[in-house]
Amino acid sequence: TTQAPTTATTQAPTTATTQAPTTTTTAAQVSGSRPDIQPVSYWEAKFDTSAVQAQCNQRIADLQTSTYGSHALYRSAYSCFDGLVAMWRATNDTQYLDIALNHVEQAISLARPRSGQYSDDFRGWEAFNTGTEQSLREAYLWRYVTVMLREMSERPTLLAQGNYQQRYDAILSFTETHVYTKWRTRTGYTDIYRSRTHMTSHWGHICMNLQRIATSATIRTECAEVVRQINNGMAAYGGAGLRTQLTAWQGSPGALHWSAEWGYTPEQRGYSNDTNHGSAEVGYMVEAFDYGHDFTQAELNGLLVLTHERILPTGTSTPPAWITPPSAAPYSPPSSYGNLFTEGFVKLGRHDVELQQKLEAYVNKDRGAGQLAGNGALNAAILLGESH
Repeated sequence: TTQAPTTATTQAPTTATTQAPTTTTTAAQVSGSRPDIQPVSYWEAKFDTSAVQAQCNQRIADLQTSTYGSHALYRSAYSCFDGLVAMWRATNDTQYLDIALNHVEQAISLARPRSGQYSDDFRGWEAFNTGTEQSLREAYLWRYVTVMLREMSERPTLLAQGNYQQRYDAILSFTETHVYTKWRTRTGYTDIYRSRTHMTSHWGHICMNLQRIATSATIRTECAEVVRQINNGMAAYGGAGLRTQLTAWQGSPGALHWSAEWGYTPEQRGYSNDTNHGSAEVGYMVEAFDYGHDFTQAELNGLLVLTHERILPTGTSTPPAWITPPSAAPYSPPSSYGNLFTEGFVKLGRHDVELQQKLEAYVNKDRGAGQLAGNGALNAAILLGESH
């Protein structure tokens, strides 16, 4: 019987010996003048807090049903949680953080040991009406939970207020034990180094943050290696990693695209990743670049060219379902492929004024509206040199 690790002793965030975050040079710093973009307040006015709160509440209700189960965690990532964390980071207004914290705490309170699938004491949530747990449903939300925790850890003044330190400690302890360690020990690294790039990127996101803030030295060490392999090459997939997947797209000079299948190019498969799933990878790559993990300015520029030429070309009203046009009938396409781009392509706007201006014209046109407004605000704060 695999015993879940004991809960870590509450303590202040640990500063791991990892690379310091990259200092982003903002457009304002480069030009010496204010970029021609809308202020953070513009995006905050677009952010319907009550609607986002309602989305969080609905996902907690769904989490308790057999119809959705842990898929509700998945849906809450884009419908409420990421937007809340981004808006808090942009404004430093804890009303957004409080809603996000409450959402995670409610989800954790509903986690239970699950008998039958695994013989252990780890807690989790049933996926749909299957009686089983699924790592994808949990990781999809928890990457943003770890972003929140990392950002909290870098704000000692915040943690000294009220019960924020206690809440931080409790969520981090659950994350280390019942998310990372649970899936790491149940199946080795099978549930971390996944068969598709987007699923693997979720764990890259989680481990990039745990590498910095985990109380366990073992987890910090393991996560550093996970991030290194996901970014630069995994032994499990013949040395393929997210950076090796990036290849030139002939449709536009300078643009980069990639296949969702490790070790293949889009040309070999006849199609790239779809916009829905590929956006998650872009979101991870942007955060990894910002925190100084492997990705280069040239790679970021290639993603920006792709975004301008393919995802949001001037005058577009609807992003494409596929990152680059398929040249053949897709082989085993994702069941939910589509054009939701707010998971990641939007986040490139923190490095590009022109893209941010396009996002201003696009806001509130799809189901990721809260995510778009929250990250639009964070983009603006970074571009204007106002990020907290």
